[in-house]
Amino acid sequence: MELVEALGAETLIHVATSTGAKIVARQNFRTKLHPGNPVGLAIDATAAHLFDGQGRLARPATGGAAHAVAA
Repeated sequence: MELVEALGAETLIHVATSTGAKIVARQNFRTKLHPGNPVGLAIDATAAHLFDGQGRLARPATGGAAHAVAA
Protein backbone atom coordinates (compact mmCIF):
# COMPACT_ATOMS: atom_id res chain seq x y z
CA MET A 1 0.00 0.00 0.00
CA GLU A 2 1.50 3.28 -1.10
CA LEU A 3 -0.79 6.10 0.06
CA VAL A 4 -3.94 6.79 2.10
CA GLU A 5 -5.89 9.95 1.25
CA ALA A 6 -8.54 10.90 3.84
CA LEU A 7 -10.86 13.22 1.92
CA GLY A 8 -13.60 13.81 4.46
CA ALA A 9 -16.53 11.63 3.42
CA GLU A 10 -14.32 9.10 1.65
CA THR A 11 -10.84 7.61 1.80
CA LEU A 12 -8.70 6.70 -1.22
CA ILE A 13 -6.21 3.86 -0.79
CA HIS A 14 -3.47 3.65 -3.42
CA VAL A 15 -2.00 0.18 -3.95
CA ALA A 16 0.67 -1.20 -6.30
CA THR A 17 0.54 -4.94 -6.99
CA SER A 18 3.60 -7.17 -7.19
CA THR A 19 3.32 -6.93 -11.00
CA GLY A 20 3.30 -3.12 -10.94
CA ALA A 21 -0.43 -2.59 -11.56
CA LYS A 22 -1.78 0.53 -9.83
CA ILE A 23 -5.11 0.30 -7.99
CA VAL A 24 -7.03 3.01 -6.13
CA ALA A 25 -9.76 1.78 -3.77
CA ARG A 26 -12.38 4.24 -2.52
CA GLN A 27 -13.98 3.63 0.87
CA ASN A 28 -16.78 5.52 2.59
CA PHE A 29 -15.14 5.11 6.00
CA ARG A 30 -11.83 5.85 7.76
CA THR A 31 -9.05 3.27 7.83
CA LYS A 32 -6.18 2.49 10.17
CA LEU A 33 -3.96 1.51 7.22
CA HIS A 34 -0.64 3.30 6.73
CA PRO A 35 1.73 3.45 3.73
CA GLY A 36 3.84 0.31 3.60
CA ASN A 37 1.18 -1.91 5.21
CA PRO A 38 0.48 -5.10 3.27
CA VAL A 39 -3.18 -5.20 2.17
CA GLY A 40 -5.58 -7.59 0.53
CA LEU A 41 -8.20 -6.36 -1.91
CA ALA A 42 -11.72 -7.62 -2.47
CA ILE A 43 -12.95 -6.10 -5.72
CA ASP A 44 -16.49 -6.29 -7.03
CA ALA A 45 -15.91 -6.27 -10.80
CA THR A 46 -19.09 -4.24 -11.31
CA ALA A 47 -17.56 -1.45 -9.16
CA ALA A 48 -14.25 -1.25 -11.03
CA HIS A 49 -13.46 1.53 -13.49
CA LEU A 50 -10.84 0.14 -15.92
CA PHE A 51 -8.37 2.37 -17.78
CA ASP A 52 -6.12 1.64 -20.75
CA GLY A 53 -2.37 2.27 -20.92
CA GLN A 54 -2.93 5.93 -21.84
CA GLY A 55 -5.17 6.56 -18.83
CA ARG A 56 -8.42 6.63 -20.83
CA LEU A 57 -11.53 5.02 -19.38
CA ALA A 58 -11.84 1.60 -20.99
CA ARG A 59 -14.86 0.37 -19.00
CA PRO A 60 -16.93 2.28 -16.42
CA ALA A 61 -18.29 0.69 -13.25
CA THR A 62 -21.83 -0.64 -13.30
CA GLY A 63 -22.38 -0.76 -9.51
CA GLY A 64 -21.02 -2.50 -6.38
CA ALA A 65 -18.12 -1.61 -4.06
CA ALA A 66 -14.41 -2.22 -3.45
CA HIS A 67 -12.65 -2.49 -0.10
CA ALA A 68 -9.02 -2.59 1.04
CA VAL A 69 -8.27 -4.52 4.21
CA ALA A 70 -5.11 -5.15 6.20
CA ALA A 71 -3.46 -8.40 5.12
